[in-house]
Formats: sequence, structure tokens, C-alpha cells
Amino acid sequence: MNDKNIYSPVIPSNVPQVVNVPYEAGGYVSEEEQFDLRRYWAVIRRHLWGILGLAVSVSVLTLLILLSKTPIYRATASLVIEPKQQKVVSVEELYGIDTKSAAYYYTQVEVLKSRAIARKVIEALNLTAHPEFVGESPAPDSAEETGPVGPDGPRIPKDLASADSGEPVDGGEAESSLLDWRSWLPFGTSQPVTTSTEEPDPVDRVVDQFLARLNVTAIRNTQIVQVSFEAASPELAMRVANAVCDAYIDANLEARTEGTQLASRWLASRLEGLRQKLAESERRLQAYLENQKLVDIGNASSSGGTSSGVSSLSASQLSDLNAKYIEARKARLEAETAYGQIAGLGGQVPDNIESMPAIYGDETVRDLKQQEHEALTRVNELSSRYGAQHPERVTAETHLESVRTALKKQIASVAARLKQQIAVAYANENALAGQIDGLKNELQGIARKESVYRELQREVQSNRELYEMFFKRLKETSEAGDLQPSNARIMDAAILPRVPVKPNKKLGVTIAFFLSLMAGIGLAFLLDFMDKSFRSSGEVEQKLGLPLLGLVPLVPQKQKRGVKEDVSRVFLEDPRGNFAESVRTIRTGIMLSALDDPRMSILVTSSLPGEGKSSISMSLAYALAQLNSRVLVVEADLRRPNLAKRCGLSAKMPGLSNLVVQTATLEECIHHYDAGNIDLMPAGIIPPNPLELLSSHRFAEAMAELESEYDAIILDAPPMQPVSDALALSRLVRSVIYVIQAEKTPVHMARSGIDRLRKVRAPLTGVVLSQLNLEKSRRGYSSYYYSDYYYGSYKQEGAQ
Repeated sequence: MNDKNIYSPVIPSNVPQVVNVPYEAGGYVSEEEQFDLRRYWAVIRRHLWGILGLAVSVSVLTLLILLSKTPIYRATASLVIEPKQQKVVSVEELYGIDTKSAAYYYTQVEVLKSRAIARKVIEALNLTAHPEFVGESPAPDSAEETGPVGPDGPRIPKDLASADSGEPVDGGEAESSLLDWRSWLPFGTSQPVTTSTEEPDPVDRVVDQFLARLNVTAIRNTQIVQVSFEAASPELAMRVANAVCDAYIDANLEARTEGTQLASRWLASRLEGLRQKLAESERRLQAYLENQKLVDIGNASSSGGTSSGVSSLSASQLSDLNAKYIEARKARLEAETAYGQIAGLGGQVPDNIESMPAIYGDETVRDLKQQEHEALTRVNELSSRYGAQHPERVTAETHLESVRTALKKQIASVAARLKQQIAVAYANENALAGQIDGLKNELQGIARKESVYRELQREVQSNRELYEMFFKRLKETSEAGDLQPSNARIMDAAILPRVPVKPNKKLGVTIAFFLSLMAGIGLAFLLDFMDKSFRSSGEVEQKLGLPLLGLVPLVPQKQKRGVKEDVSRVFLEDPRGNFAESVRTIRTGIMLSALDDPRMSILVTSSLPGEGKSSISMSLAYALAQLNSRVLVVEADLRRPNLAKRCGLSAKMPGLSNLVVQTATLEECIHHYDAGNIDLMPAGIIPPNPLELLSSHRFAEAMAELESEYDAIILDAPPMQPVSDALALSRLVRSVIYVIQAEKTPVHMARSGIDRLRKVRAPLTGVVLSQLNLEKSRRGYSSYYYSDYYYGSYKQEGAQ
């Protein structure tokens, strides 16, 4: 059935319209968006005893397990590994080891943990016969040590000792036949399985156990290495730690002695070859000098590789020729420049001849220029006194022309001389360039010979130095002999440990306690996460998006003759108790939400039956009646009515259904309940179609008539999940109260019911959280705002 079609009853025109209270749709706040430390603390408080019980139990169990373990002692010795000073050819160089690098120290750590060192210690201390290493005994912290106590403290496994002599029993042969999987195959192989008849090395059997107990640690930024060994016997731990250091030092000395002997043999074999190679290189050098006829070409053997003689003389000549060539080229360029200036005059004499050194530098030109100046001065003087035809003036002018003609001839003579100088300069420059080229070729030939000579000379020098180095090293090695110092020494020998290191009871119990504590807290939060009910006012408002009108405490129900007593009567019997105070708080919230509406019509519903909806309806009616209001409680649950039975009325009395179908009058359907000074309209006869009856035109008219007669009407509606009656009723009231039961009503059901009411735009006023357990709330169940101030009287009276 479609809700949209049945939730809209037909309201006649004479019925006053209900004004819907505004609401905000989708007002939910997801749990992920909230971070409330008080809520987390409440979860921990609620499961506090369980968390502590788990932590204490695990801690006690851990302590018992640790007490059953065999105590393990650790002894530690300290070694100082120093780098060896390098010599010309050292043993380390033969193996490519740099004793000053970090890799060298890590290598020594691995050497200390090697099987070779372990074998030396095992053989030296005869650990194959020690009780801790007999057979395949478990690790030091194993709990299977059930045999007799050995001389050093640890227990010997029973299966490793015979009843008579206590000697190890080798059960490997018996186990081999049982564990051979090939014997179980149906087809098998044609060849019989052969087992080795060789006895296993007892040392190899113990090495793995030994290395599991050994710990070698290099201290950073130092040359110190700590060697630790763990054993059930403190004396054994001390002896083994010191023995490992001694074995390492001995092994190091043996390796150095063997290296020295190997170096001596290798140096001796190499020295003869180096001697022959040196002689051969000296013969090749002398032969080259003789073939090339070089006498003093380098003298590098005595002058440190610098060249002199022919090479330096040729270089000096080349330097002089380069200087002369530069001078010749400069003279030619100067002559060409001067000749170019004269040629540019075109046979004329310039006025600024004094600024031309190439011309004015000629003495004759200077004299003629002086004469020209004097003749010009004479002509100018005579011109001012005589006319153009005067004999003296004519003679002076003739003399001036002759001087100028002589000056031009002299300039031409200077130009011819410069041209000749240019030709001579060219010839000189070419001659010098030829000499330079020849000398360069000669120097290149000498340089090639010198390069070959230097190469041969370097080979001789290198072979001589190498020969001398090997000879010196061989002599040192022969003199040193077996006196090879070790690069390791014991800084602190291991001492007898007094306190076991395993098991660490304090640390183990502490870790177990905190881990189990965290596990308990995590389990508590897991249980809290799986609990999808409401436990606090904050959760109600957060998850439903509606205000919380109040909280109703849980009231224990008494039974009389198999029938539970009406909880709402607690309001009348104990008006100062918790229950009554909570109902009055709800009444105040409803009245404050409808200040502008003098008449109240309230619908009370819930998600499921048994959540306290009817008790709250009756209690709320009692509270409103105390304000001298005319209150009517309508039992709108036409499917499972129970209000009449609670109030002592007969179920056959006329009520709501009779009024709607008009089989009884309004006066006949309303019954006064003296105990609470309220009127009650029971359900009446149970109709076959309650939803259609509540959605009818007649029911809407009846509601309008009742609102005109009463100050407050409370409709006790059916739950939301089973049926849809409350949706139809919500359109005819001014306020809807949604009841949820603490710690029982699922969140998704409450949300579903409220969403359905919101879809029909029901006037949702708020939520009531019912049946709250006050004792649990004190242990952190909720953050309710009720305190002992409000609940004190109820507790005291209940105790009395």
C-alpha cells in the first residue's frame, strides 16, 4: 500500500487547519563527524571492570608463565679492534682490506660470529659434553627442561639421558626409519635407500645452538666490539664470552702469521722478475741514446726531469728569431703607412705637413718648409707696399715658387725612398719567417726524441723504485718473522653475572598488562560500536536530529495476579520522585514549543511496542491535568489497545471506533478517570480496517470537535514500524512526540520512523528517552543532565 495515498485524510471545511511546526529535514549528524571525549570516557567507564579484569588475568597468566621459565644469564666481554699501520706492502693490501674503514669492523664482527670461531671455543671448552649442549636440547628459555639438574644449573631433557649412566641417547636412527617418506610410497624405487654410516660431528651438532646464544655488537663511532653469551649457568656464560675473545685473537694472529709467510714467498718470487725488468729497461734507454746520438738532450737523471743543452739552445734561437721577425714586420707596416700618406697627397704639399712624421722627419723637407715660410712672409710684406708688377715683388714671388717646386720634388724623393724600404722590409720578413719554420721543424724532431727518451727514463725510474720497495719489504718481513702483533685486545673481560636477563618478569608483566589493557579497551569500543541503541541525550540529538524533551527513568514493574502494574501511576503515587519530575520536564518542553497555541493536540508514538509510549501518554496527561487543564487521552491504537485495561475499564465499553462509525455518542465514548482527573476515550470495538477508520472524514470531524472541548488532547498512537496508523494521525495534531527506549530501540528503526513522519510533514516536537537505568548512567552510560539533586528524593523514599 502506498503511504502517499493513505496518509492524507479528508478534512472538512469547518475543521480548523493544523499549523505544522517547522522542522529541518535530514538533521542527522553522523558518528564520524563527532569527536566527544566524554563519550569515549563513558564507554571505558561502562566496561571498566571487564577491562581491568582482562588486564589483571593476562598479567597473572604471563607472570606464571615467566616464573616457569629457566633463568638465563648473560656475560659480556669487550674487545678493542685497532687498525694496523700500513707499510709498503702489507698483508691487508694482499687481500684488499682497508683496516680503517667501517666495512673492516663489520667484517670483524662477522668473523666473531663465524662457525670457525664457534668450533674453536666448543673444542677448547669441551661443550659437546656440557649438559646445556647435550643432544638436541631446547633453547635456554624452553619450558621442556624436565630432566635432572646438571652441574652448572640447567635441566637435562629426560629423553637425552639414559637411566643408568646419564649418557645421551641417539634416537636418530629410529626416527630415520619412521620419517622416511619414500618407504610409504606404494611403488617405491628399485634401489634400496642407503643411509650414511658416518658418525655426525658432535661439534657441528652444537655449533647452531652455540651461535643462537652468541651476540656480537659493534658500538657505533668506536673501535669497541661487545661479545655476549647467554646460558643457564652464569659461570658458563662468563667462560664462553672470554673464550670467544681469546679464540678471535688467536685466529687473528694465525691469519697474520700465515699472511706474512705468504707475503714473503710472493715478494721473493716477484723480486727476481723486477730485477730483470729493471736491467732490461736500462739497456733500452742506453741503446736509444746511442742510436739517436744524443749527448746532453735531457740530463733528466740528475736534474729532476728538466731539459737543457740542444733543446734549450734551439728554444733560445727560436725566441730571438721571433723577436726579429716582429721588428721586421713592424718596420714594414710603418713604412707602408707613411707611403700611403704621401701617395694620398696627389703631389700637393699639405698645410699640416708638420703632423706627418714620415715627411716632416726628412731634414731637407724641414729646411725647404722653413724657406717656403720665409719666402711667403716676404711676398706678403711686399704685396702690402708694392703693386703686382713691382720688380721686387715679382722677384719674391718667383723665389717662393721655386722653393715650393723643390719641396714637392723632395717629398717625391721621400716617397721613393719609403717604397724601397718596403721592398727591403718584405724581403727581410720573408727571410726571418723561413728561418723560424726551419727551426720549428728542428725543434719538433728534438721534442719527439725527447718524448721517447723521457718515457724510457720513467720506465727505468719506476722499475728501480718498485724493485727497491719490494727489496725493502722482503728484508723487513724476513727480519720480523713470526713476531706479528694482534690488532685486537681485550678491554674488559667478562665477569660472573649475578642477575638473570631472561625472563624479564617486570617488563613482561608490564607489557602484558598494557597490551591486554589496550585489547580490553578495544573490545569495549567494539562492543559499543556493535550496540546500535541509544544511551545518552547527546546520541539522541546527534543521531536523530531532534531535540530531547526529557528522560524517563526505569521504574521496576510489580505484578498483581499475573498482570503488570501501570507504570504511569508512579506519577500519582510519588509526585516528587524521579519519574514525576522527568514527566513534568517533558510537559514544560511541549508547552514551551507551543506558546502561541492555547490548545494542544499531541500524538505519542514509538518504533516498537513495549517502549513506554502508553505510560508516557498517561503520565503526560496527569502532568497537564495538574495545571487545571481539561485533558483527554485518546487510545488511538485500534489494533492492540491496553489503556482501558490499565485504568480498570472494560474492554467492551464504547470508544473511538464507536464514535467514528457513529454507534455511540461523544458523551458515551468519553469516560472520566478520577485517579488522574483526566478523561479517557478507549479504543472501543476493534475494527477490521483501523487505518481506513483513522483516515476517514468522520475521524477528522471528531478531532475538531474534541479540540473545541478540551485544552489538551493526547493520542496514544500505535508504533511506527508494524503499522502506518501514526502517519495518518500525525496530520491532525499540532505536536508529535517520539518515544525511544534507552539501550533497546535500534537507531535505524528510530530513524526510519522519524523519516516517515518527516515525509508527511508531521509536526515533530521532540524525542523522549524512556526506561533509563540510573545506576548504569552513573557508571558512564550517558551524559544525562539529571543528577542526584533531582533524583535524591526518589532514592531516599525507595530505600525507606
